[in-house]
Amino acid sequence: MMDRFGRITSHLQDESGEYPADFATQCIAAVEHLFGQDWLEGKQEQTEHPLQKLWERKDWLATCELFGLGKCITQLTPEHGSWLRKTAQKIKSGVQNAHGSITEILVCGSLYARDGKVYPAPGNQKGFDFVVSFPSDFKYYISIKSQGMPLYETMFHEFCDRLKAAFASRLETLGVNGELTIKSSVYLEPEMFERLIKFVGQMLRKPQTYSYQNEQCELVFRHLQSEGKRYASTQRSHQVTIVSPQHRNTMLNAKAKLKAAAENLRDHLPMSDNYFRYLWIRVHNSIDAEALQQAAQSMLDDHKRDCGFDGAFFIQPSVVRNEESSSINSYMGFAHSQLHQGFARAIVEGRVSVLTAPFPVGGLSTKPSELHITDGSTSTPLPRDSYFYQKADLYFLMEREGEDMVGTWSSPASGIRHHLVYDTGAEEVVFFSPSATVEETLII
Repeated sequence: MMDRFGRITSHLQDESGEYPADFATQCIAAVEHLFGQDWLEGKQEQTEHPLQKLWERKDWLATCELFGLGKCITQLTPEHGSWLRKTAQKIKSGVQNAHGSITEILVCGSLYARDGKVYPAPGNQKGFDFVVSFPSDFKYYISIKSQGMPLYETMFHEFCDRLKAAFASRLETLGVNGELTIKSSVYLEPEMFERLIKFVGQMLRKPQTYSYQNEQCELVFRHLQSEGKRYASTQRSHQVTIVSPQHRNTMLNAKAKLKAAAENLRDHLPMSDNYFRYLWIRVHNSIDAEALQQAAQSMLDDHKRDCGFDGAFFIQPSVVRNEESSSINSYMGFAHSQLHQGFARAIVEGRVSVLTAPFPVGGLSTKPSELHITDGSTSTPLPRDSYFYQKADLYFLMEREGEDMVGTWSSPASGIRHHLVYDTGAEEVVFFSPSATVEETLII
């Protein structure tokens, strides 16, 4: 059953009974109240904000993310309503730093330390975003950072979308349904993408394997098999999968951002026995979070100098699949100084407690999620230093059952969408899948 926002929230029901049955809807209403219905629906000029895009979607993943944000808003409103309103204005004012400010709400609404009070830093404070204060006067200072999709990967997906459109157009010319797989052993530069797009859109003819760039890039074109279902005749079903190594600077840039965050914290908070400095870094799911964690630990293990922080959390949300169902899983990695004497004494004397972060939605894991490429009966994990693109639009005819025409929308993998087509005899009418184009978190 849908709620008043046109969303299904049954997957967010609280089985413990701690919250009321309509708690998920209350949380989504808190998002609407804080940001305003008109702005969320794009009625105030701006329409390309990720939060607006999320509000427009009605799929399970968007509902999960809005629930998580709303849950934190609900948690913070009684004591930090003014800070929330100011943060919401920052989020609405532009896309550039919106993710970082949203992460601040999510973190502040999730952090917990026994006997500790969590509160945002003053608006003009530089260097850190939150403070956890204990009755003993020992404090945790927390700096929030968000590492989103790297620019090189953003460009990769933009080129892939263009290539998919060229492939769909070419299939229309050829009058067939098709699958295209591209695997490259080297990073696909823009010039190579342009050549591939031109070849696929204008010259592709026969299903076979093609090699490019001295066999460093392989292109495989196949006809799609029906697998028991009938494809529509007026829509060209197509699937595109592209795998490429990451740009050589991807990990270097991520580590450089880690170092810059540490230096910024050190500039405003020198090392002290009276407090502990945390970096809290949200990491995009395509970045090697374990490598970042190891880099942070190496910085902390260099005891000859103050690296700028005393501990670091790395949070990496991703969407994981279990057969037909999906869920949000967040990897949490941790790096910690072993020689902070003030913190060690405070722990032994019971003057502080450790930080915990029950994430607002989904589960937590101590291992990053793995991406597997499935080909028939085999499944191969994708190396962490790879870019991956997979999208498909498959159009299946609805089938007759008695007097009714029936069909089921499905999405067997992220990016793979099955649309339904009703053949009236005079025309084919498409009912597009409500699934997300790609199952990837936008704000969590």
